[in-house]
Amino acid sequence: MIAISAETIEYFPSLRGAGLYHRRVTEGQEKELVDAFIRSNLAPAPNGQVRLVFVEPRLETGFPDLVIVYLDSAAASEWSFRRTGLSKHDICVLHHLATCGSEDQARLSFLFPVGLRSALRKLESMGLVRCARDRWQAQRPRKLMAVRRIVAIEAKVGSWRPGLEQAFLNRWFASESYLLLPGVPKSAELEIELRQTGVGLLTCDTPMRRPVIRAEKAKLPGSYASWLFNEWACHARVASTDLATHAEASHLGLRPTY
Repeated sequence: MIAISAETIEYFPSLRGAGLYHRRVTEGQEKELVDAFIRSNLAPAPNGQVRLVFVEPRLETGFPDLVIVYLDSAAASEWSFRRTGLSKHDICVLHHLATCGSEDQARLSFLFPVGLRSALRKLESMGLVRCARDRWQAQRPRKLMAVRRIVAIEAKVGSWRPGLEQAFLNRWFASESYLLLPGVPKSAELEIELRQTGVGLLTCDTPMRRPVIRAEKAKLPGSYASWLFNEWACHARVASTDLATHAEASHLGLRPTY
């Protein structure tokens, strides 16, 4: 497993340049709940995939407690370090082209009035987009994106409502979003709200493969933030493979799983 947190990000210094920041985890019951879940209940990576865990990464919608990313190894091997030069704006343009099919220059200029020319030039130089018959289009998302699954988990001890609110926000980028509680509360209201929001329910005694309530699945990429996790995960996979060739890697918690 490759785990990236405020404590281990120092081993991936170039990820800072790619916009990845973490909040340092506060000691307490919620941290204990998250740590116990990581140790015992994460779903393993399927054959041909790599599992990465991001602990409290910073996003526009907050700091999800856990984001588990499953990468297709073959697709990730085509990822290039040149892509670390992509800005959030570049990735927004890429996301739009990858999800809309194709777009003409006039429409793109309306949607992205600032920095469009630079973004297209950069994306085109990397082979991520191309212009054909005066229309811009991206490569197929499955070829561009090595991520096959993004699971966001929000832990809460005490009142479950703030955790549910953050878990719902996490659906912005995740293919599945879960609320993690110490146990199953006797609350019909919670079950109703989980069904309405599409958020799933996990406890410290239930593995990801058999949740109490299964999350509604969404297609990837859900937003440009889904692409951010793709870039960060591919980057970390390549970097951790290099680190694993050194003896000290065994002390960093960076064990690539293939």
